[in-house]
Amino acid sequence: MVYDSNSAVLELNHEYDPLSILIVDDDQGILNTLRTLFRSMGCTVAVTADAFDAYTILMRGRIDLLIVDMRMPQISGLDLIKKVKDIKPTLRAILITAYDSPQLKRDISAIEGTRYIEKPFSHEQLKQAIREMGISI
Repeated sequence: MVYDSNSAVLELNHEYDPLSILIVDDDQGILNTLRTLFRSMGCTVAVTADAFDAYTILMRGRIDLLIVDMRMPQISGLDLIKKVKDIKPTLRAILITAYDSPQLKRDISAIEGTRYIEKPFSHEQLKQAIREMGISI
């Protein structure tokens, strides 16, 4: 079971084994847009604006892909990815950022199964990044 940002329980239906995505961003517009996009593609989607809630969701439920914003109030998206990957090393993750830097590129490339995409991005660019990670979407 997975919780969304309103603490409502979302039951995961594994009958067809849909891709399960957690989106973490403090921008409600991005959360809503990406939730709508991925649900329309048949994915199971959970969203939250809180990095600590995201960690709880990741530890309690089956999540195949984490999409997280770099800059958030409590913890950076990069730090969240590192923390989760210590426990779930096979989890795939995409960091979205408006603040690209050579150091960030090095940090992301050092984490297996992790990519980043710069804002603004199109839905097609995001889907391509997911496909490049070996995930069918």
